[in-house]
Amino acid sequence: MRKEEIKYFCDICKKETDEEDCLTVNYPVICTTDQTNKFVLMSYIEQRQIDICRHCAGEVLKITVSASQRFGDYKIVAKENKVKTIKQE
Repeated sequence: MRKEEIKYFCDICKKETDEEDCLTVNYPVICTTDQTNKFVLMSYIEQRQIDICRHCAGEVLKITVSASQRFGDYKIVAKENKVKTIKQE
């Protein structure tokens, strides 16, 4: 019998975390190098799927929305008002 263990790591801080504390999000990142040759390029924005812990989520997820159907009231989270809870899907 073989037992497999799954470990979760934050893509930002690289710390190990548990499944409940790990969020997978699509996030816009600024790319600065070519993926294959590592040449420096003009920066561009690309959407990437990343795994982040709740601590790093509180640091990088800075826009909230109070939405009604397709329209929403978007706001930037102030540094002193960090998001305390992030709802998991």
